[in-house]
Amino acid sequence: MIGIGLTELVALLAAFFSGGGLLGLPLSVPPLPPDAVIARAAPDACLLHLEAAGVAAPDAAAAHPMERMLADDEIRAFLAAAAREIVSVARQSLPLPPEAEDAALILLEAALTRPMALSVERFAPPRAPGAPPAVAATFVLRTGDGEEAIRRALAGLLGPLPPGLARQVPLGASRGQRLETPFGPLTWGFTDGSLLVTVGEGARESLLERIGDEGRETPEWKSDLERRLPVARRSTLLHVDAGALLELLAATMPDARGTRAMFTATGIAGLRSLDAVSGLSDDAFAAEVRLGFEGAPRGSFAPPESGIEARHLARVPADAVRVQSWTLDGKQWLATAMRILEAAGPQGAAPLRGALAQVRAVAGIDLEDDLLGALGPDWTMYDLPAGGGLMP
Repeated sequence: MIGIGLTELVALLAAFFSGGGLLGLPLSVPPLPPDAVIARAAPDACLLHLEAAGVAAPDAAAAHPMERMLADDEIRAFLAAAAREIVSVARQSLPLPPEAEDAALILLEAALTRPMALSVERFAPPRAPGAPPAVAATFVLRTGDGEEAIRRALAGLLGPLPPGLARQVPLGASRGQRLETPFGPLTWGFTDGSLLVTVGEGARESLLERIGDEGRETPEWKSDLERRLPVARRSTLLHVDAGALLELLAATMPDARGTRAMFTATGIAGLRSLDAVSGLSDDAFAAEVRLGFEGAPRGSFAPPESGIEARHLARVPADAVRVQSWTLDGKQWLATAMRILEAAGPQGAAPLRGALAQVRAVAGIDLEDDLLGALGPDWTMYDLPAGGGLMP
């Protein structure tokens, strides 16, 4: 199915680029060429959409330095060892029979190394206590030459279904399985080189219509994301409708009004979208995140008076192997924390105010002015070849 090189690559990306996390998901390096089916899988509107290009075999003669690094024998040996450790930990943590464990790991590796798209089109809170939420979600995995192994793994993981539990339904040029669940119909199957999985009313029909329309235009939100966050060879793309997600979160809280007040105090109430991409630029790996606001960002997200400039990096030794530089106004954050606590209740900020007053009385230090004000808003840390960790 998929060679050990791809498994090794998953290990590298999980360990070496863990700082990217879910925002940009730095997987799929080096990326496969763009896949037309994955591109068409993006809905016109959604709560969440995630794409990964899939992993190409690294070329030792490639012009890109990172691709050459990934093809190095020592790097691949390291990745093989790391992959074995990850698989060992996964086996110990998965409460599955050995056969099902093997199947689950094959499917996970395929999802991390093949082109894929995951979308959540709808998610509505339960209408009554004990009722399930309303969901519409889709998943597309391009199987390539590993389809037969993926088929066997999926069958091994699901096991034989009791007669009558699932029924066959049309799935593009072939047929898939449909199983009724509290969240709506769950369908899965293989068609035209893809594994399709959908859940929710209308999700299967909507996905088939999208990926079957070769002339389909790119959704407006995705065109805007690609324009704002360009990358030469894209590995991953993430879009979150943050405004809808925040409203959904507030609606599920016992005190929806208080939750919205806290959102306003933090400034997150103005957040409308969270977009991220990762991939290879001309000579490096790049990951970028964009927060889209309605109006000017406020509260915790208010822009600093001055951002990172060349003078901040001039203090970094030339042989530093890692550098982190950011702007953090401690006094502003303390004021924001006060507003958040006050939004939680009339006396919400009283404990913090009391603690600050006690420090002033006992130590004679005003944390706000003497410490946070003296430190200033500009922070730079670096790591030298000699080791010892990050130094301010």
